[in-house]
Amino acid sequence: MEIKPQATQELRPYKTSIDIGHSKSGSDHVLIIKSMKVHSDDPVETLQIVEAMLKRLDAIIAGDE
Repeated sequence: MEIKPQATQELRPYKTSIDIGHSKSGSDHVLIIKSMKVHSDDPVETLQIVEAMLKRLDAIIAGDE
């Protein structure tokens, strides 16, 4: 009987995640970023991803998306 190795698939976490919540600032209700995570070994790429995430979030809040 021949034993064949089984391929195992590693579960990779998402490259980015963002957690948004509501808060009260005086009498106003505002959106806040509770956490933002970027997984990358390249600092330049990390900053580019963060910038893109913030621009996209701004567009969503403004109603452009």
